[in-house]
Amino acid sequence: STPYALERSGAVLYVRRPAAGDRVALPDAPRSYAHVVRGAVALDGEPMGPGDAARTENCRGRELVAREASELLVWELG
Repeated sequence: STPYALERSGAVLYVRRPAAGDRVALPDAPRSYAHVVRGAVALDGEPMGPGDAARTENCRGRELVAREASELLVWELG
């Protein structure tokens, strides 16, 4: 999907729609914020569902794993 640059904030928004079993890499950024719109995913083994969100630091190599078809909003934060 095409990222959306939010110039005033210096952030970039990604919309991801993984199928069950897909892995979604977090942006290679100092910080990120991931919000689950629908479905179920896991981050570092911790389950997340609709409405759940996670702020992360040192994102390199970290990923979300879809447990079912999902929709995610992932922000890359500088």
